[in-house]
Amino acid sequence: MRRRAYLAITATALAGCTGSDGQSTPQGTETATATPTGSSTPTETDAPTETPGDEPTATPSDESIAADHIDAADGHLQDAVAAFTAPADGDDLTSVDGSVQPDVAGVTDALDAVTDELDAAAEHATEQQQATVESLRHVRAFLAAVASAQADAHDLWSATSDGVPAVVEERFGDLGDLLAQIDDHRTAVGEAVDSLADDADPGATTATDAISESEYAAKRDQFGAEHETAGAVREALESTREGMSDFGKGADYYVDGQLSNAEIEFWSAFGTFQDARDVVPEEPPPDYDALVADLDSFLATVEEVSDLLERSARLGREKVSEDEAQAVLEESDLASDSPSASDLLEWLQNRN
Repeated sequence: MRRRAYLAITATALAGCTGSDGQSTPQGTETATATPTGSSTPTETDAPTETPGDEPTATPSDESIAADHIDAADGHLQDAVAAFTAPADGDDLTSVDGSVQPDVAGVTDALDAVTDELDAAAEHATEQQQATVESLRHVRAFLAAVASAQADAHDLWSATSDGVPAVVEERFGDLGDLLAQIDDHRTAVGEAVDSLADDADPGATTATDAISESEYAAKRDQFGAEHETAGAVREALESTREGMSDFGKGADYYVDGQLSNAEIEFWSAFGTFQDARDVVPEEPPPDYDALVADLDSFLATVEEVSDLLERSARLGREKVSEDEAQAVLEESDLASDSPSASDLLEWLQNRN
C-alpha cells in the first residue's frame, strides 16, 4: 500500500509540470518575453532583400569616363573628314583639290563637337590619356586649318581658271582683276602652307582613325603644289596679255600693209609668248591640268603664227608663210575665241 501511494503522488506531481500537449514546460526563474510578429530577436540578423535582376551600380572611374569622351572625339574627327571629302565623293583629304568647293561649315560643326569631347576628357584623363587628348587636339587644329586653306585654294583655282579664257578673249580689264585675286588667294594659301609646316606633328595621327600620317603629309604637299602652279600660271597669263597686245597690233599692221611695223610687233609677241610658255608648268596637279593645257595650246598657236607672219612681213608677205599661219589658226580650238586671231584668220582666208 505504501508503494502504490508513493507512485500515485509522484504521478500527480509530474502531471502538474506537463503542458496540455504532453511536452514539458521549460523550467527557470525568468519569464520569456514575447517577440512581436515581424521583428527579429536580439540574436537574429536581418538578411537583405534582393529583387531578381537588380545589380549593384558601380561608379565609373575617371579613366573610363575619359576613354568614352576620347572615343566620342575620335568619332567626331571622322565626321569632320567625311564632311570635308563629301563634295568630292572621296575618302581621303587629297580627294578634295582646288577644283572642289569645301563644306567648311559642316567640318566646323564636327570639329566643335570634338572640342567639347576633348575638354570633357581632359577633366578625367590619366597622364597617358592626356597625351592622347593633346594628339587629338592637334589633329583637330590641323583639320580646321585644312578646311580654311581649302576654301582659299578653291578661290585660287577659280581665279586662275577664269584667267585663261580672259586672256584668250582679250578681256584684259577682267584679267587684271583676276590677277589681283590670284595674288590675294595665293598669299592666303602660302601662309597656310607655311603654318602647316611650322606646326606639323604627323605622329599625332596615330591617336585617331580619322586620317593617316601619310594623308597628313600628302595634304600639305597638295596645297604646296597648287600654290606653286597657280603662281606659274599667273606669270604666264601676264606675259600672254603683253604678247597678245603686241600680236593684235601686228595683225592690224599686217592687214593694213604696214609690214615693217607688223614685223616689229610680231617679233616682240613671239619672244613674249616664248617666255610665257617657259613658265607654264609641265606637270601640274590634276586640278590644274586642263587649264594649263588650254593655256599652253593657245600660246603655242599664237607663238607659231607670230613667227610665221614676222617672217612673211620681213619678206613682203610671203604666201607660204601666210598659208602656214592660216592652217595653224584653223587647227586651233581656241583661236576663234581671240578677237585678234579670229580677225586675222578671216583676212587670211579671204586674202586671195
